[in-house]
Amino acid sequence: MDKVIIGTSIRQKWIAESGLIRVVAILMGGFALSRFNPSKTESELETVITILLFLTFHCSTFAAIVSCVIASRLNWKKDDDEMPPSWILVMPRGATVMAVVCYLLAVSLLGASKSEGMMLVLFISFGSICLVTMMVVTFILWSH
Repeated sequence: MDKVIIGTSIRQKWIAESGLIRVVAILMGGFALSRFNPSKTESELETVITILLFLTFHCSTFAAIVSCVIASRLNWKKDDDEMPPSWILVMPRGATVMAVVCYLLAVSLLGASKSEGMMLVLFISFGSICLVTMMVVTFILWSH
């Protein structure tokens, strides 16, 4: 059974997606910012983690702000008005995917850097599984 809501316009769908992106971006950015500590870069691995967290919360902030602007702009349009170019509409989606990738890498490396033995294997393998799964699902959903 198809779960498309009857009567929902393309404009309304983009407004709804903007709302979802804002929530995910704010959560991701907040988690990354809470772990971000630029003064704690004593090793190369800690520097990489810091850079990944930096990229995460900046991509998240970008996605949230652009989503707000898009939703605000679309709220004042009618359903039959011309839509903005699709490359503008998908920009927050791409930034959110980039933020999620950076966050998963940072958290996996952070856990691995503090672990030994089986815990190290657990962090690296679980982080890799999450990252690959997220990328495959994103690719499949984005291509349809």
